[in-house]
Amino acid sequence: MTRVKICGLTRREDVLAAARLGADALGFVFAGGPRQLTAAQARDLTAAAPPFVNRVGVFGPDQRKEAPAIAEACRLDTLQILGPPDPAYCAYFRGRFAIIAAIGVPARGDNGGGPDLNALAETIADLAPHVDGILLDTAKAGMLGGTGQAFDWSILSGMEAVCPLLVAGGLNPENVGALVAAAQPWAVDVSSGIESAPGIKDAAKLAAFIAAAKRG
Repeated sequence: MTRVKICGLTRREDVLAAARLGADALGFVFAGGPRQLTAAQARDLTAAAPPFVNRVGVFGPDQRKEAPAIAEACRLDTLQILGPPDPAYCAYFRGRFAIIAAIGVPARGDNGGGPDLNALAETIADLAPHVDGILLDTAKAGMLGGTGQAFDWSILSGMEAVCPLLVAGGLNPENVGALVAAAQPWAVDVSSGIESAPGIKDAAKLAAFIAAAKRG
């Protein structure tokens, strides 16, 4: 069954709702943007998470020094590393935390066609020995993630065997079931697709998304 990560959480009530509805992982952003948390804010939220729900901290490529202290203070289980894939950076944390590395994939309809599948496969193969999973998210200039745009999911065929894959970018309650049915990714990751405003989860969309992902 495909797992579900609810990311960009900023409110205790959303943490509790996501866990109650069956989310497998909860994401807390430290890498900037409208959903960014301080360590103190995140600590209050992660403390509300029940047992057996994975707590994920999202960090940028320039946060190597502060990430371990934040992760320990917030009792994080997993670090999700944004930015250009860096095996050495991921290996630095591995052993203390599970590591998810993010890779940007061109959006549907971007000029120049789709992604270079050979290059993408090589990047995944290079990263796989150093991480516990790889997040494929839509790439956009000037952004580390959270674009709210989808990429071509057909490229996922055959990639899951190399490394557990998480899929993000443009997911919502209306399309996640189709993705899961077609590609069976290890996990799906959503933030803006279930919000009424940045960082504010919509209860109905949250419930519908988790139900559709699990059903698909």
